[in-house]
Amino acid sequence: IYIGGAIQMKLGYYGVLGTQFIVLLIPLAAAVYTKKDLKQTFRLRKCSPRYIVGGIVMIFGAIIIGVFLSSIIGAIFPESAAEASELQSSLIGDNILSMLLVVAVIPAFCEEMMFRGYVFTAFENKFKTVTAILISSALFGIYHMSIVRFVTTAFLGCVICYAAHKSGSIIPGMIMHFTNNALSCISLYYPEFYGKVIIRALGNVNSFFDLTVLFALGVCFLIIGVMIINLRNSKKNMNKL
Repeated sequence: IYIGGAIQMKLGYYGVLGTQFIVLLIPLAAAVYTKKDLKQTFRLRKCSPRYIVGGIVMIFGAIIIGVFLSSIIGAIFPESAAEASELQSSLIGDNILSMLLVVAVIPAFCEEMMFRGYVFTAFENKFKTVTAILISSALFGIYHMSIVRFVTTAFLGCVICYAAHKSGSIIPGMIMHFTNNALSCISLYYPEFYGKVIIRALGNVNSFFDLTVLFALGVCFLIIGVMIINLRNSKKNMNKL
């Protein structure tokens, strides 16, 4: 994790490719060497569309709460926030399609195979689900090598782990991961769009009241997403009544 994060910090755009190679190779090699069931280890299963829909709604809530967390942590650690912003800028490639491939598509596959596949499954087999979610998500946050990004990425990891646990599949997590990273790409390539549409929709985060509203909005999205994911269970309980 440390080596991959260091490569990404130093080499930027090309460092991401090197990082993803490491992140994918390690769990695959370990799983093959220990003769694990690849489908079970990496959660390579189909899932109901409701898990994907619920996951997307949840990730929007997690992103909004991430903005809330970043605003607070960035104010406490301004230097770390500046470094994270500089790293994001260094990832801009020749065009948005190439950046989406390197920053959104590839990490959504490789990092999910590592953290919500191999790592989460390994911890879930040894500990309670909540403990497995917290440990694997903390490792996911550490992997991003930034104080500011640690909290937000660890939180995103928890949300994605929940979807992976409930669905038993890695697919919702990959789509959620892609959605988060793709929105970051759009914000870098089209800052005017991001400023006019996204920030206007969320409001200008300039006061404690704005942060509170932002947090509440994110929580609402998370709750709705969880409700969608658990929709069938709710119907079963209603039928029992």
